[in-house]
Amino acid sequence: MLKIRLMQPRLMITLRGLISIGSGGSMFANGKVHRAIRTLFNECFDGAWATYRDVPKELLDRMFDRFRTRYNWDQANDEAIREGFENVLKDRFADIMSDYRTESAKKARVAGFDFPDDRLDFEAMSKFPPRFVHSDIWEELCMGWNTEAWKKKSVKGRNNRKKVDNDDVISRHTGGSRGYDEHRIILERALGRPPTFRELFLATHLTKESKKIFWDGLYDESLDGAEFCTARSRKAYEAYERSMLEKYGEDVTLHPVGDADLWERAQGRRGFGIGSSDPHFIVNGTPSSSSGSASYAEYQRSQEQVKNLQAQVDMLQNRVEEAQQQVREEMKEEVQRQITELLKKFGNPGNPL
Repeated sequence: MLKIRLMQPRLMITLRGLISIGSGGSMFANGKVHRAIRTLFNECFDGAWATYRDVPKELLDRMFDRFRTRYNWDQANDEAIREGFENVLKDRFADIMSDYRTESAKKARVAGFDFPDDRLDFEAMSKFPPRFVHSDIWEELCMGWNTEAWKKKSVKGRNNRKKVDNDDVISRHTGGSRGYDEHRIILERALGRPPTFRELFLATHLTKESKKIFWDGLYDESLDGAEFCTARSRKAYEAYERSMLEKYGEDVTLHPVGDADLWERAQGRRGFGIGSSDPHFIVNGTPSSSSGSASYAEYQRSQEQVKNLQAQVDMLQNRVEEAQQQVREEMKEEVQRQITELLKKFGNPGNPL
């Protein structure tokens, strides 16, 4: 029996769905769009591109054409959407390469090779390509990484990142590749209610062990003993909590889900702890009036449309099946009638007179 399934409707993207990233232009403020672009890159990866600058324009054109099949936008905004698309790739390229190396290293270790995370064995890893990367291309990439020049550059970059983190400048989190808007949606489903921003921030900035203790309810309000992923994230959390207590009082049960304006003032700059997502949605739980049309509210509407359309299709499918069953019954009756008429006319050859 043929089953009919509907494809997801393409989401609309508007210029309001882009955020400024300074002199670099703008990029999308929605985690789902970021993940879709990364998926497209995985699907199209067919060259030994060690840096974003190595990616050929022809590939970017091909990826952007595929991107059109998944999202809609006003063609008058095509240039701005293309800029946002490419800026996401620029921003995520190093993470993608790092994830590829991590996956390959895991495969190599399972095969019996032993090496630490800070001294990867590229010669061994070259035999274990990650998903989406052809073996020949992976070997070429590993050859490029297995040079003193690249290793020195990698160590220098790692040391610089550590220094910056110790100086309380950058933000890190433990939420993986999901955007914060997706984390909020997932957490709401798990809790059966909208999470507070406190819960969302701790779920993405505590260490694995401390998260388990937090969700088990074993910390008091002070979170004494809890370990954050960075010193900066602890300071950010504590500054926000102090501001919430000053504004809304000591009884935390009377506090709102969150206060986006208070969060921004407490941090002294926009964006820390929430990435490029809509701050009002992440902190308050409600999209701001300036958020892009790929916001949670529009995501819900699109999902509701899919459900309604699928319900109609299921109803039509049931009617088709009922009609087919009725036709089968009628054909069966007609065949039986014809057999009976033939037996009357010619007799039953199995019972000769």
